[in-house]
Amino acid sequence: MYKAVVNFVDLQDHNYRYLTGDVYPRKGYTPNDERTASLAGTNNRRGVPVIAEVPQKVAVKPVEEPVEKRVEIPGEPVENKPVKRRGRKKNA
Repeated sequence: MYKAVVNFVDLQDHNYRYLTGDVYPRKGYTPNDERTASLAGTNNRRGVPVIAEVPQKVAVKPVEEPVEKRVEIPGEPVENKPVKRRGRKKNA
């Protein structure tokens, strides 16, 4: 993925205007590799790079830790104590 580093008009995309920070290419337009390389390099009308490659963030799935199960022993009563919560008191 690329982002515009300066405002520019893509003359090969029907004069589409990119503002600084816009994603290149826009949705619905697929440039060839040569065009992308020229905009990222100095081989364009301005002579300076107008887009820069942005590393994509990799979605990492969180590791699910095993949940400890409560084991009930037959014949022993299970305690049902109220849970004490710490924190701020809610005002009514």
